[in-house]
Amino acid sequence: MAEWIDVCKDSDFEDNTRKLVELDDTDVLIFKIDNNYYAVDHFCTHADYELDDGEVDLKECNIKCPLHDAKFCLKTGKALTPPAFEDLPIYKVRIHESLVQIWDEPEYEEG
Repeated sequence: MAEWIDVCKDSDFEDNTRKLVELDDTDVLIFKIDNNYYAVDHFCTHADYELDDGEVDLKECNIKCPLHDAKFCLKTGKALTPPAFEDLPIYKVRIHESLVQIWDEPEYEEG
């Protein structure tokens, strides 16, 4: 059954940073960009490579895979450039009682 998982205190998460969170058998990257939270799967859909060291474009709100330079939108999970064509799973994030929480099941942006 899906549930909200506590990650950390909102005050402990600095703006324009990321955290790697382990949910059961899945690793999720949570980003705080301009005081907004986004969460995506930790692995590139092209080559199953870790994204945690990927370059983040704060203005465009995307991440670039460090292996083959595929870009993904952090808001929607959309694959923006080849060689990736499959979107990243995204996760809901909320602030509840001053805690950053993540929904422990992914969703996909429609359209």
